[in-house]
Amino acid sequence: MKCSIYCFFLILFSISLFCSHSYAQEVSPFMHLSIFGGVAFPVGDFGSTTSTNAGFARTGYSAMLQGDKNITEAIYWTSSISVAVNSINNSALESSLDSSLGLKAGYKVTVNNRGYISTLLMTGLGIETSASNPVQFYGSAQVGVLMSSFPTETISSKAYTANISTNTPFAFAYGFGAGVIYNSINLGVRYFAGEPTYKMVTTVQSYPTSSVMQPHTKILQLMIGYCF
Repeated sequence: MKCSIYCFFLILFSISLFCSHSYAQEVSPFMHLSIFGGVAFPVGDFGSTTSTNAGFARTGYSAMLQGDKNITEAIYWTSSISVAVNSINNSALESSLDSSLGLKAGYKVTVNNRGYISTLLMTGLGIETSASNPVQFYGSAQVGVLMSSFPTETISSKAYTANISTNTPFAFAYGFGAGVIYNSINLGVRYFAGEPTYKMVTTVQSYPTSSVMQPHTKILQLMIGYCF
């Protein structure tokens, strides 16, 4: 069932981009492609260091490619692919694990990659003010698929070494956006949320144990872009 949902959104995403390209050849003033870069803020549990589902994510960076196709003068179909990278708050994670596992002298945590990598394939609808105005305001709502990568960790102490690896899950995602366009410069804010389920394998002295973690991945992006 989940596979069917993900395939549906991927097909919808592809069709929307194709339609945007076809529409651009007919009525180019009502279609635009935008590229963005900006800051990715972890929201709620994703950035928490104390909650039960704490994600320990730090503020990171993001990039996005977006294609819009007008349905009417004010309503448009929007599709996007974005990537957000958030590193891990190692000091807070150390303190949390030290407290929960009772590790003292010789304890340390090493993160083997750059942190969370969240990739979003989204499609939806938006509304905007007239293109004839020098300043355009817009808002949008989207649904799609979140692909999230969780950092591989190595936890070591004087007593033992544990390696924790995870898969890269897919999850349903939703999001909202708003912003202003002036002279092709797009200033916007995007909010995306999803609940990926990570299957974690912890290996201690060659003995693996499995567990499941389902953090709430919520990201607020402040972005600046250019509309072609």
